[in-house]
Amino acid sequence: MSKPRTYKYNQVDVFTSTPYHGNPLAVVQLPSDEDNISTSSMLRFANWMNLSETTFLSPSTVADYKVRIFTPVEELPFAGHPTLGSAYVYLQSLDDSARAATIARGGTITQECGIGVVHLKWDASSDVLSFKAPPLTRFEDVDESLVHRVCSGLAIDRNDVTAAKHIVNGPPWFALRLKNSDAVLKARLADTAPLKDLYIGVFGEYHHSQNNARYEVRAFAPLAGDVGEDPVTGSLKWVDGFVSCFSDALYSAGIATWLKDETPAQYSNSQGTKLGRQGIVSVTQTGDDIWIGGSVTKCIEGTVVL
Repeated sequence: MSKPRTYKYNQVDVFTSTPYHGNPLAVVQLPSDEDNISTSSMLRFANWMNLSETTFLSPSTVADYKVRIFTPVEELPFAGHPTLGSAYVYLQSLDDSARAATIARGGTITQECGIGVVHLKWDASSDVLSFKAPPLTRFEDVDESLVHRVCSGLAIDRNDVTAAKHIVNGPPWFALRLKNSDAVLKARLADTAPLKDLYIGVFGEYHHSQNNARYEVRAFAPLAGDVGEDPVTGSLKWVDGFVSCFSDALYSAGIATWLKDETPAQYSNSQGTKLGRQGIVSVTQTGDDIWIGGSVTKCIEGTVVL
């Protein structure tokens, strides 16, 4: 067994400019590619952290940096909020000249990860980061019997559902569009049995007088391993055997692709309201491309021994 080493460590809050109001992410910085840390050691640390995701950031030969993303139980090829949080830590690690060079090339950043090279943009004036969302691999209507199952499990009136689509661009999400944001916020886990092994999103539009965001977004997924209740009340919350979570950024991208013909070029989603959070996801449409972004703020900085 190799001798433990000390590495730079950050915990950041994604989709918020106010610490402890968004979605937390742990980031370990490695001075070289993986630095001889085994995959099992990375997973063990992510499991011990018990956050929705932990990332390991290292140099890359094909992009600005490389990132490996772990939940407490598995490695992911890509995920939204870990991408934004890792990019933020990468930018914070640059010296003044490197940051100036990034600004000079329009704030473009590239990330190597399990799906290949992902493109990001950094708006230095607002300090908002965005990633280019991958295309949908599945987009089709949801079977009516499945809609009824979800309505039963989430105590949603079927008459409040205006549409339902599979919007897969990674995780197997499908979404129910509800008549308004009030219907979204009233949803609750009434019966987990019909929802087993499903990844369900619900969203509805705000009246402008209610919220500056266009939509309220929520997501429900089965427990991924023995996570339990998130000890820092972050992106996961244990509720009656399920995880009620911030909607994954890829899920927001799927919604944006679904609604691109009826939404403005720029808008935002509110998420985490029922968890006492104030997460804001920005959505920007540029031609056929969807960019998902938000603010990131630093909460913890130090070192970790691995």
